[in-house]
Amino acid sequence: MDNGKETDPITEAAETVRKDAYAAGYRDALAAISSALSDLAGATPEGTSRASYSRSKMGDGGPTVGTIPHYVWMAVSKRPGMTNSELIAVIKENAPKASTAVIRTSIGRVRRKYKLIVSRHGKWFPA
Repeated sequence: MDNGKETDPITEAAETVRKDAYAAGYRDALAAISSALSDLAGATPEGTSRASYSRSKMGDGGPTVGTIPHYVWMAVSKRPGMTNSELIAVIKENAPKASTAVIRTSIGRVRRKYKLIVSRHGKWFPA
């Protein structure tokens, strides 16, 4: 810390320990992420599971992660065959601040704009 001021050795030692701990934690986190991604990439060949299908759909202009349309799509893909009221209840568990009107609008957007879900006999299914 050469900013023109005298610092005591204890403060310098504490700062050095903090920086080393941060760097070690950062390296460990990146190593864990890399390991998890390599495990995922090697575990399932492309196109063999519903998860790989949904990822490819999401990459092609699907709803942004964390938005209500994203919650709609995830809920329908996890549990197909829900009615509107069941779907709204599930989404309110995940996004409690979302109103019923916003959820209904999002269901329509996921159906019309993204074409990720379809309604069959009043129940929602992945497209």
